[in-house]
Amino acid sequence: RYRDVTGVQTCALPICSDSVTDFACALLHSNCFYRSTVMDSTPAASFTFKVQQQYFDFIQAGVKIVEGRCATGGYLTIKKGDIVNFQVDSDNAGEDSPSLTCGITRVEHYKTFSDMLQKEGIENCLPGTTDLQTGIDTYQSFPSYKEKEREFGVLAFEIKLCK
Repeated sequence: RYRDVTGVQTCALPICSDSVTDFACALLHSNCFYRSTVMDSTPAASFTFKVQQQYFDFIQAGVKIVEGRCATGGYLTIKKGDIVNFQVDSDNAGEDSPSLTCGITRVEHYKTFSDMLQKEGIENCLPGTTDLQTGIDTYQSFPSYKEKEREFGVLAFEIKLCK
């Protein structure tokens, strides 16, 4: 381990493994994450996603394995091997609110939510939803998602719950 220029303690060895997400999850408490390619030994980044309670519960149960977001801002920097902490999006949720930690196992860019849902599987993105149009309507009901989808497309993050 060494301290980088910001004083943050990190690991010095790159990871050369196809199971980088499993490794990242195993090392979750040591702050020692690396992205998945042999050539990229940069520490994995950590992100926080706010989700509704029902989707938090689906992730916790292991049935929601794909998170869909509009392809904007910081979401564009997320890569395989990064870590996402999911928290319930509510006015009462503070820093002490429960969170779920997941590794990103794959990232795909799609033109539309329809394309994403058809390719990734509706049930993997929105458990309990079986109709394509209902799934599209669900995503487009979030503030500004319909406009951002049209302008930027969408991202599908395949996630694996770290236990």
